Amino acid sequence: MKLFLIENDITDIWKLLGEEDVILCFNYLPYLLFLKNGFGGRVLFIEELFSRADYHELHRITDSFASKWYQTDDGVLSVHNGISYGEITSIMFNRTYMMGVLVKYGEAIRKALTLFSPDDIYCDFSDEHNFFHLYLDDKGRFFSKEN
Repeated sequence: MKLFLIENDITDIWKLLGEEDVILCFNYLPYLLFLKNGFGGRVLFIEELFSRADYHELHRITDSFASKWYQTDDGVLSVHNGISYGEITSIMFNRTYMMGVLVKYGEAIRKALTLFSPDDIYCDFSDEHNFFHLYLDDKGRFFSKEN
C-alpha cells in the first residue's frame, strides 16, 4: 500500500495510484480533485485525522513553545541589557515560521504513518505545483516552504 501526502492541486500521481492506496490531502483543492475524478481508493482531508482534543493539544504545544522557547530552569537565556529578545521574537514563530502549520503537518504525517503503515510514501509539498500563482513578495499571506 502506498501513502500519498499531497498539498498541491496540480500534482499528477494518477499513474502511480492503486485501489488499495491512500491519499492524504493537506489542501482542500486536491481533495476535491481526487473526489471529483473518482479515485477508487481512500481519499482523506487532513482535518479528518484530528479531533477537537487533538487540536487543543496542538495549540497548547505550539503556544507553549512559541512563548517559552527562550526560558530554562536557570532563567531567561535571551536577556541582553535588560531586554529579552526571546520574548520580542516569540511572535515570529507563529507568523513568520508558521509553526502552527508545521506542527499540524508533522502530527498529520505521524498519525497517517501509524494508522496506515504504508510500504511506500510519496509526497508533494513543493511550491511549484500550486494552481494559484504565489508572488515573491506576498507580504506573508501564503506559506512558502522555501524560507
